[in-house]
Amino acid sequence: KLDVDNFIDYYSVEIFFANRDWPIQNIKMWKKKSGKWRFLLYDLDGGFSHKSKKDIEEDHTFDMFTYLLNKEDYSGCLNPPKSTLFFRGLSANPSFKKKFENRYKEIVNLYMDTSITIPIVDSISAIYSPYMQDHIKRWGFPKDTLYWRKHIKSHVKYFLINRENATLLNLNNYLQKNDSN
Repeated sequence: KLDVDNFIDYYSVEIFFANRDWPIQNIKMWKKKSGKWRFLLYDLDGGFSHKSKKDIEEDHTFDMFTYLLNKEDYSGCLNPPKSTLFFRGLSANPSFKKKFENRYKEIVNLYMDTSITIPIVDSISAIYSPYMQDHIKRWGFPKDTLYWRKHIKSHVKYFLINRENATLLNLNNYLQKNDSN
């Protein structure tokens, strides 16, 4: 048995952050002996995926719903059909889609609002800031702390500021798709 409420919460966070190396990778489930299967959130480094200037300008628009409805098995896709089976199967159920819609909107509105997320980014940046120079010496990336600070603003914060509207539009498109997807 699957804990559907946990599934919706977990998928909502992964979808919001546009984690593109998921669900084929970085997915863990657990359950008590007589309990339901639940998902554990970890490793979101495939989110905010900026590989080029174009990505920085467009990543917040990435449609994770279409990505998760993939039925095709082709080498260029990080999500072969076996990895999207749960989401595709549940998405065929109209009551699941309605429940997903309501909870996704609630999560986006209550927890992903920039009045919440930007201060969290700032607080985490402040925690890491004293250690960045040592990190750079050891790993050689980023090139310097100024570059690191600049990219927090131009990548992470830009994504967060622009993601809400884009992902809610993607949600609406998902909800309008035929239930056979």
